[in-house]
Amino acid sequence: MEKETSPARQSSPSRRVLTLQKKKEILDAHESEKSWVKLSKKFNDLPVSTIQTIVSNKHKILSALDEGCQVKRSRLQPAKHGEIEKGIVSWMKSARSQNIELSGPLIKLTTALQQLQCLQLNKL
Repeated sequence: MEKETSPARQSSPSRRVLTLQKKKEILDAHESEKSWVKLSKKFNDLPVSTIQTIVSNKHKILSALDEGCQVKRSRLQPAKHGEIEKGIVSWMKSARSQNIELSGPLIKLTTALQQLQCLQLNKL
């Protein structure tokens, strides 16, 4: 027995994921064209509110691109535990350079140790 979808779900527009590259294109187009409606039409009827949000976040988007963020990335969320992640990445790079085989359990154990070290440093 197949489950029927509601009429509201069938007619609702799907969400579009915009990469940083596409957001940069919108920002560049906004420099020459100030009309929200014309920009909306130019970018396949993208909602005006979305374009306004992108323009209002211009500084964040451009600084992320300047820092070397991947252009195919769509969200600019920072890491929850940045210090721990940086420590793990540096450890993994050094382990790879020494031809140490990395496994899931080993990485999990090292991550737990990094978390403990960060907690101890925060207590001092």
